[in-house]
Amino acid sequence: MIYLFGGVFMLGLWTTKRFKACETKKSRWIKVLIAIIIITMLASLIGWKMVKVVRPSIDSLAAIKAKEMVTYAINEATCKQFFKEATKLEDLLIINTDKEGSIELVQSNTVAMNILAAELGKEIKQRYRDMKPTVIKVPLGTILGSQLMSQADINVNMKVLPISVANIEFLSEFESQGINQTKYKVYLSLTSKVRIMSPFSSNTLEIHNVVLVSEAVILGKVPNSYVNVPKEDLLDGMNSGN
Repeated sequence: MIYLFGGVFMLGLWTTKRFKACETKKSRWIKVLIAIIIITMLASLIGWKMVKVVRPSIDSLAAIKAKEMVTYAINEATCKQFFKEATKLEDLLIINTDKEGSIELVQSNTVAMNILAAELGKEIKQRYRDMKPTVIKVPLGTILGSQLMSQADINVNMKVLPISVANIEFLSEFESQGINQTKYKVYLSLTSKVRIMSPFSSNTLEIHNVVLVSEAVILGKVPNSYVNVPKEDLLDGMNSGN
């Protein structure tokens, strides 16, 4: 009987120790899990804060480089297209003259401009496809706006790549140059999509470029008399009359 009670006591003692060991092990795993969750949340918060602070700076710096790349592609495509088609500025204008040969009406040749815009769009898209990503090394201190970090030799590599043409159109402008001269300017307005790739984020921006394609001076008749009233004097006279 004594041995029986002794066996039961030892079994109970072993079970209690085993239970406590399991509880200790379980508690240890719970603490590890909580620590992992806290570290993950802190890392996510720091990462989100970094992206929020850094991303505008990255987008701003990348947009400058992207505009440079897009402008170069536009200029190259425009020169090639004008030389290939032997296009002149006069082809983009419709000029009506009177019997004496004096210009009565000047208006844009919309059909010619649309055709040229379509051809330029194809050429620019092809140049985008042939482009390789341009790598920009930017000091981390410049991005963070920190003078202390600027002293450290830590750079962030960004890749900039134009990927597509969102919109392309011609714009025209008439500018008075004197009593019988008008300067006619033709601009190419282009909206491109550019991909920005950096360690912190990957983003697509829309870059808008307006490039002067060509200009010409249109001569008209010289009037018998001409009075030049500066704009400032005209406004002063109107204000004094009020």
